[in-house]
Parts: sequence; structure tokens; C-alpha cells
Amino acid sequence: MKSLNLAAALVGALLAGSGVYMLVQPEAWYQSLPSVPHIGPLNVHFVRDIGAAYLASGVGILIGIWRPLWRAPAAIPAFVFIGLHAALHLIEWGHDHPASSHEGWFDKFGLYVPALFLLYGIWMRPRVTDQENAHG
Repeated sequence: MKSLNLAAALVGALLAGSGVYMLVQPEAWYQSLPSVPHIGPLNVHFVRDIGAAYLASGVGILIGIWRPLWRAPAAIPAFVFIGLHAALHLIEWGHDHPASSHEGWFDKFGLYVPALFLLYGIWMRPRVTDQENAHG
């Protein structure tokens, strides 16, 4: 279970960090990923909206480490956003969306790994043990 918590801490911190970056430096975030400028001109408000969703997703995952009984309830909203975001990118890739042709491995890793992790963590993870329950 410690490896799951370590993975959760990494995914949660990366998502929350991305969210903070988008909220604080939307222009820099927009230029930092090669695929993003291909979706259209910078909309600072929209980037910050997405940053808020990333931050909330990351915090939800991190709460699940702190309180094991809250793991699934805290991760479900994160999975809804992160999972739907990844699914939309897959759909756009299947329809040759201009931005999808510019997605690199970094984009794909950042999109699909957190979604797969959350899928595992919510539906296929081991049940919370009595010891974790006592600390949660």
C-alpha cells in the first residue's frame, strides 16, 4: 500500500503543481507545451479555469493519502475531470484535431497516466485495511 501512496503523492503533487502553474502563470504555461498554442489564441481566464480543476484534482488525490477512508470519494471528482479530459483528447486524436498532431510524449504522459492511475486507485485498488482505517 505504501507504493500506492507514493504514486498517489506523485500524481497528486504533479496535478496540483500544474494547476498552480496555470493559475499563477497562464501565459508561461500556454507556451510551455508545444501542443497548446495549436488549439487557438491564449485565453487567460480559460487557462485559469482549467488550472483550478487541476489543482482541485490534485488536492483530492492528496487528501486520500491523508485520510484513507476519503480516498475514493475525494478521487472521484478528480477522475471525472482527468478521465474526461483524457477521453476528449483521445476522441480529438481519432478525429485528427490539429492540436493532437502536435502532442508529444510529455503531453500524452501528463494526460493518460493520471487518468489510468485514478481508474486503478478508485475501482481496482485494494480495500482500506483496518490499520489504515484506524489512522484515517
